[in-house]
Amino acid sequence: MGGFGSTINIINGGIECGGGSNKKAENRGKYYKEFLSAFGIDPSGEQHLSCATEGSFPMGGTGEALGFFQNGQDHNDVENECKLVSWQTGYSMYARDDYKRCICETWGRGEDDCPQAGDNEETEEEETEEESEEEQEESEEEQEESEEEKEESEEEEQEEE
Repeated sequence: MGGFGSTINIINGGIECGGGSNKKAENRGKYYKEFLSAFGIDPSGEQHLSCATEGSFPMGGTGEALGFFQNGQDHNDVENECKLVSWQTGYSMYARDDYKRCICETWGRGEDDCPQAGDNEETEEEETEEESEEEQEESEEEQEESEEEKEESEEEEQEEE
């Protein structure tokens, strides 16, 4: 059917959808319209806010895709390995270093064993600040040198007189 009802079905379909009227699903539709209004979006055109008549999604769909790592101690046959699973865990296959985090937190001593990418890298902002400070120091040094040269020049002129 589409609409917000399908979103409810995707997130919580087995509990709230396909069995006729469900107060929780109906409330979600009302909240959705309230949020649209709060953001200045006209909710009057919104239809299909309920999932009461929607069936469940077919087996083998994208909801069953392997996208998360399960720590090895609970569901693995192999030590020092994290297994791809279809249910959500704290380790996504799409997040940088999550496989490493899964391994380190399950089989190692956590963060101390496995620093994440960027832990020792400076951000662009920090690099820019450092460059700016260096430039300022160089400028101050040049200014001091210029003042010293000026003073020396004045002293030489006085000595000549």
